[in-house]
Amino acid sequence: MEKSQLYTLLDMNNPNAIFAEIEKIFFSMFPDEKNDFLKTVFWDMIDLFAGRYPGYFACDTEYHDLFHTLDVSLAFARLFQGVFLSNKKLSIDLFFTGFLSAI
Repeated sequence: MEKSQLYTLLDMNNPNAIFAEIEKIFFSMFPDEKNDFLKTVFWDMIDLFAGRYPGYFACDTEYHDLFHTLDVSLAFARLFQGVFLSNKKLSIDLFFTGFLSAI
């Protein structure tokens, strides 16, 4: 699949769409868990990049920008799910740790 085709599956410029996909992946692995921590961390990251977080300026780096961070956070969730589905015993705490590391 070409890169351009992959990007048609999800609007990678839309944080709402990306969060919805990460949330879907999260609940596929941990259906009985709450996603409050995931939601807080994700939207705090959006606010940090936009300069809406008290004490921080907007991020204007050319490569490690919001788009790249959204890519990495979604890639992490998909990779974690792949390992999870291969019958590895992975915990929700490990998911949250990895997600924090990714963003």
